[in-house]
Amino acid sequence: MSGGFTGRHKAERMIRSGNIRRFWNSTLIVVVGALVGIACFVVGMRRTVLSSEGDRPDRSGLVELRFPTSDLPAIVHSVHLSLERKGGGARADSFVVRREKEKERSARFTLPAGSWALYIRGKDAEGWTRYAGMEYLEVDESTQLTGIVRMNPMAGQTMRKEVLIRWGDKPERWEMSVNNPVIAADPTGWDADHYYLINPTVAQSGSTYYLWYGSGYSPYYTGLDSIMIAVAISIDGETWMKRGPVRFVSPRPSWVKSMTLPGAALVENNEFLLWFSTLTSAIGVARSSDGITWTIDPNPVVEALPAFTRILGPSVVQWKGMYYMFFSARQIGKPEEPDEIWMRISTDAKNWSPPRSVLRRRPNIAWERSGLTWPCVYSTEHDLRMIYSCSQVMGAELGEARSTDAINWIRDELTPAMTSDDTRPWSTTGVNCAHVHCKGPVIRLWFSGLSEIEARWQIGYAERHVDGPH
Repeated sequence: MSGGFTGRHKAERMIRSGNIRRFWNSTLIVVVGALVGIACFVVGMRRTVLSSEGDRPDRSGLVELRFPTSDLPAIVHSVHLSLERKGGGARADSFVVRREKEKERSARFTLPAGSWALYIRGKDAEGWTRYAGMEYLEVDESTQLTGIVRMNPMAGQTMRKEVLIRWGDKPERWEMSVNNPVIAADPTGWDADHYYLINPTVAQSGSTYYLWYGSGYSPYYTGLDSIMIAVAISIDGETWMKRGPVRFVSPRPSWVKSMTLPGAALVENNEFLLWFSTLTSAIGVARSSDGITWTIDPNPVVEALPAFTRILGPSVVQWKGMYYMFFSARQIGKPEEPDEIWMRISTDAKNWSPPRSVLRRRPNIAWERSGLTWPCVYSTEHDLRMIYSCSQVMGAELGEARSTDAINWIRDELTPAMTSDDTRPWSTTGVNCAHVHCKGPVIRLWFSGLSEIEARWQIGYAERHVDGPH
């Protein structure tokens, strides 16, 4: 692990049962179980107590519920919890909400493995129950589910609230480098006045990492045509030496305008392949022997299609003997559908299947409402993983999804995988356009971050360690 991190990685797994995360949401959300099934939804407070048959008395674990106090309805003065089942006794806890003093409250229960019913009540200062709901949960070391407790209004309330809970293994978070940003404009260099250093994409050749990124001037989205592709090299993926803009030795084809943004890179037969997007909403590929001097293939990989606009962020991954390309695009004539993720398949990385939509925004999730862009897909031993950008003009948060067939994707979090709050101690106001390099027990991530101090886009670095096969 690089020495720039605040500490060595610690597996944050809650042993045998895990962690339940929770927040309030005013919209109905469809939730899918991440590992073992679909969460059961129950409306109201019918006192259904589960049987203790099938218990596993030799196994037990810690269940934790977390309550961000700022998300609780203002009328809720106290929260009352109980976990019940027939023959298994009951567990209960309660706390008074102190919004000004505490950002979060938590409640913990040690439970025998098996099925439990969770009841939650939100009471006002007079002791009247204003919101109430329940949910079934299964406590088991192999379980990782996301579920909703629908909080029905009571005693004069009119708005229904919902509680997100998560139990099972605690999601692993990204560990930020204290050296962030790892790539920034040089005050006395060729990029001193560049506002954008964005869209990192990385490939490893031997013991050397190569990072290509977009570097340019304009502080306005409409000025992205002033961005060029630059390159940096590193031996550890964290400390970089910038080499300046790349060079194109062949004349640029007519479909390549001045804006080119890197999207994906592979190394094949001692040759670098770099896929990029252009101002004309096309995707091209360039080839290089050293990562600095490039020749662009004369024809685009994805042409400017009449039905699409804003074709951005090509991500190419080899998986199960095939090439998979993912990119974001917006369909013309469908203003109600913003950017979504599309996929094409190829046997030779030259001839590609027609595009197919594989991941769309969830309209009821606020941070995805503006659409999904700039996918980065990487493979593990068992499946494909995707990091995608969403919201705002350039994307303010990163989301994660996984798939076993490249077509059907599961997003097991209803909150972003990374926001500007997660980049500390580096202070940013937005994150987007990430690239992942997965090899061995370390998953490396480079991402674009809008520096709060510099007020310009820079590139940050984070790591995630995995236990066992990945």
